[in-house]
Amino acid sequence: MSKMDLIGRIVTGLPAAVKAIGPLGRRLLAALPAASMALILGSAGAAPTNSQTPASLSAAPPSPAAFDANYDFEVLVDGRSIPEITCYTGQALPGMLLIGAPVGGAVFTRINDRKVVGVNPTKIQIRGDRAFIPADAFGPPLSGFQTSEGIAEFSLEGKKVRVQPRPMLIGQTTCEDVIEKTPAYKHLMSLYQPDQEALSFLKQYGRPVNIEVYFGSWCHVCKQYLPQFLRTITDCANPNLHVSLFGLPKDFDKDEKLSKQKQVKGVPCIIVYKEGQEVGRIEGPPTQSYEKHLGGLLRLAASKG
Repeated sequence: MSKMDLIGRIVTGLPAAVKAIGPLGRRLLAALPAASMALILGSAGAAPTNSQTPASLSAAPPSPAAFDANYDFEVLVDGRSIPEITCYTGQALPGMLLIGAPVGGAVFTRINDRKVVGVNPTKIQIRGDRAFIPADAFGPPLSGFQTSEGIAEFSLEGKKVRVQPRPMLIGQTTCEDVIEKTPAYKHLMSLYQPDQEALSFLKQYGRPVNIEVYFGSWCHVCKQYLPQFLRTITDCANPNLHVSLFGLPKDFDKDEKLSKQKQVKGVPCIIVYKEGQEVGRIEGPPTQSYEKHLGGLLRLAASKG
C-alpha cells in the first residue's frame, strides 16, 4: 500500500468512526495536517544524493499522471496568500502539483529527489477536480525545496514560495466569510443538491429563529458535512433564519462557557433558538440531511407558539 493510499484510507474512514469530533478525536486529528504534508512532500531533511536515489525514482511518471485538487493547503508567494494557485496531489507520483500563473503556469514538488520541476501548462488537462499530465509535460528541475513542520519552501524566479496548511478559522464569523476562506467548503457546496421539498419549507418559514453553528475548520467531519448546511442556508435565503458561525480551536473543551453554558461537547454542533430558548440541536452529522433535520426543529419551534 502506498503512503497516499494509507493516509487516504485513514482520512476517509474517520467520519464513519466518530459521530462528532470530541476531545479524543481531536487528539487523533491534531497531527493530520503536518502528517499529510510529510507524506505528500517527504519528511524534513537534506535532499538525498544521486547515490541514494535510483534513476527510476526521478524519472517522469507513466502517462498520464492523475492529480486530485487538495484544498487543505494554501500557497504564499513572498509572504502573500495567492488564491489563484490550486494545489493538487497524486497517488502514483508522490509530491504536490501547483497550478497558477504566479508560479509560471505549473510546477511539481517531487519528493524523490526534493526538486521543484517545471510543468508545461498547455499539456495539462483539467477535468472537474482532477488534473491529468502526460509524461512529456514534466521539464527539468528549477530548484530544490525544504520541508519543516508541515511546510514546504522554495525559491522560484527570485520569489519565495511557501506551501502550508490553511490557517484555522477561529471566532465568530459568517457563512460568506467561511465560504470565502475555505475553498474546500465552497467546492463541496457546489456538489451538494439539497432536497427540494425540504428546502421549500425552509424558504417559506415565517418566524424568526437564531441558529448557532460551532465547527472546526481543522475537523474532517465538519469538512464533510458543514458544506451541506451552508448550501442549504444559502439556497433557502430566508432572512428569518439568523445564522451565526463560531470557529473553534482544537482545545475548545477547555472553554467553560462552551462546555457548561452551551454544552458543546463535539463538532459540528448546530443549535436552534427561539426567543432565547433552545429548541433543539444537531450534534455531529445529521440523521437524514440538514435541510430535513433543520426543518424538523423549525416545526418544533413553531409548535411552541
